[in-house]
Amino acid sequence: PFQGTMGCGSSSVKVWTEEDYQKYKRLMELWESLDKDHSGTIEMKELRLHLHKQTKSSSKKIANSVALAFDILDVDGSGNISFFEFMTHNGLKITPQAKKQIQEWEENEKKEDTNIERVKSEDVERTRGEGMKAKARKHREKNASKDSSTDSDPTKSPKVKTKREPKSLSGEISPEPASQIPRSAIPEAENEGCSSTPSHDHSRDPIT
Repeated sequence: PFQGTMGCGSSSVKVWTEEDYQKYKRLMELWESLDKDHSGTIEMKELRLHLHKQTKSSSKKIANSVALAFDILDVDGSGNISFFEFMTHNGLKITPQAKKQIQEWEENEKKEDTNIERVKSEDVERTRGEGMKAKARKHREKNASKDSSTDSDPTKSPKVKTKREPKSLSGEISPEPASQIPRSAIPEAENEGCSSTPSHDHSRDPIT
């Protein structure tokens, strides 16, 4: 919108204030709603259409309002309202100094927006990390509570590993070695008419 003639006859240079910049932003929104084709100027048909939507007045009344507006705003008589004519009429003169100030304000706003987005992103990541830590802590506490309840309950005995019997190559249980079999498990020999004690050889007794 800065393209075109300055349209200000004053030789004095006014330094814009923050209030001027905020006013400029509001006027820019109005300008963009009027300049539908983004040509950089406002034509009569564009102003007529805008007033028709805003006021719902009769076509004749709107036509008279448009003609009066152009008589006031179209200073150079080009048949269109330029951006500088529009701003000057609303009390803002777009001087080179003002253009420089506007650009600086816009750059600062972009930096602030970037910083805000960065802070938001960091907050999201921090919140997500804290949530994961809290979840892990609850999980540990839950497991610790289970272990504590198992230790304190006498009905829940710890699991004892049973000794598995060795198996032979055929898959059957191998007999235990004789050295590992208790003597009480070996049956005594049963011989009818024979004593378990050895017999005495009388042939070797001395002759008396």
